Amino acid sequence: MKKKLGLFAAELKSEFAPYRTAALSIAIAITAIVIVSAISGVGSSLIDTELSSLGLDGVALSAAEKTDRNQMTAALYEQLKTVSGVKDSTPVVMDSGAYELGAKTGNAFFWGIAPKAENIVTLELLHGRMIGSEEVLGARKVCIVDEKIAQDAYQRTNIVGKTIRLTINGVTDGYTVIGVVKAGSSLLNGLTGSVMPNFVYLPYSTLSFFSAKEGFDQIIFTAFQPEGLDEVKEALTAALRGLTQGEESTFVLNDLAAQRDSIDRIVTVASAALALIAGISLVVGGLAVSSSVGTAVHTRRREIGIKKSLGAPPSVIVKEFLAEILFTALGAALLGTLISGLLCWLLLAMFRLPLQMDLPLLLGGIFATIGLSILFGVFPALRAARMKPVDALRGE
Repeated sequence: MKKKLGLFAAELKSEFAPYRTAALSIAIAITAIVIVSAISGVGSSLIDTELSSLGLDGVALSAAEKTDRNQMTAALYEQLKTVSGVKDSTPVVMDSGAYELGAKTGNAFFWGIAPKAENIVTLELLHGRMIGSEEVLGARKVCIVDEKIAQDAYQRTNIVGKTIRLTINGVTDGYTVIGVVKAGSSLLNGLTGSVMPNFVYLPYSTLSFFSAKEGFDQIIFTAFQPEGLDEVKEALTAALRGLTQGEESTFVLNDLAAQRDSIDRIVTVASAALALIAGISLVVGGLAVSSSVGTAVHTRRREIGIKKSLGAPPSVIVKEFLAEILFTALGAALLGTLISGLLCWLLLAMFRLPLQMDLPLLLGGIFATIGLSILFGVFPALRAARMKPVDALRGE
């Protein structure tokens, strides 16, 4: 029994020896597909999350170029935030400067926001609380800092109650830390490292006063449902027309969701370009399959001749080679998927990112690889099936 198994294993190894190059090529092609699928899946998820965290899910109101920004007043904000269909809103005041906390100093980017702004620009609170209505009404000197500032200064994140000195518009003053949030945009911080400034969030009234700015930079509005954003935009346009006696050009409404869609399309194009590169590896794998089947046919001419001389029809010869190709393609695809998937998981784990796959791209690539392997193997298999027994035996 052991001898028979040994002979069977040797025969099996001999039959599939010509397919080693094909199996390697298919595994490499599958690896390329898995990598592209991981890049597409993880990249799309990260970008979608980051765009949401930056508030690109709403409509932004700003002053027109020819209009003074002092038109963007608190009174205007109070009137517009109650427009039908508006879910959340916040005025935004932006400035940059420096901070001093403990023995640590650095550059910072200041955001002036309203209460509940965390519903628009995602802020994950770690310690303390968010900015309240009292701080906005009283233009109090309080702020929320990101965890990176706290960690750099005190090697811990909970620094609620500490005083941080902020330099805004050349004026340095002390502000009480009332909350700590996760560091800004994780994607942007990861890409730019120390170049990305630290974020500090203040009541918009406070930042407007100390930066000596008249009016807001923007007012951002969101809808209850993404599909209701157009209705919100129309309602805001109508409200502005009434407030400005028909002078619509005084303000500009930017559909941030449309800009987000444009970015998504760019990501889709980039993913398609990567998929095209992976597709080239599929063709190379198919050519390797064709070459391997040709080699298998050449090395088994005698076997083919004997089978045909015993009455084996051409369809049997073709099916035999196609079955071998299918078995090789499936095995190589499975092995390539497992190994490359594990490598992607380990690499992403190093950056603390979850493994996410673009499943349609992955499954489509695997089926395309198997289909191309069979397609490229059909022609040499047909040549073998059409071979005359006498020619096959003579060639041997």
